[in-house]
Amino acid sequence: MSVDINQWIVKLTECLKTAQDSDCDLNKLDDVKDNTLIEWLERQLNSIIIELQVMLEDIENGVGSNFFGFDSDSEFEELIDSFEIEIRRLKQHIRDLRGVSRSR
Repeated sequence: MSVDINQWIVKLTECLKTAQDSDCDLNKLDDVKDNTLIEWLERQLNSIIIELQVMLEDIENGVGSNFFGFDSDSEFEELIDSFEIEIRRLKQHIRDLRGVSRSR
């Protein structure tokens, strides 16, 4: 299977930007009372951001998916897809928190 590395770079970059934007949105929630949830969301986003940054840098430097322990490129693509899903889920939590804080 021939993989276009540029597609991976684009997809990882988009995931990274979305995660960073979500982190910025999270930092704007000053009036939320549940700091435990905020801290958990921050840890989740920061973990994803760091992992995406490292993966992106490695891919840009020519490291293939087998370096990350995957037997096939499709497994690596599934990992990227799972990041996208997790980021969307975290974004929804942030939106929910924003809605709760506005309704008070």
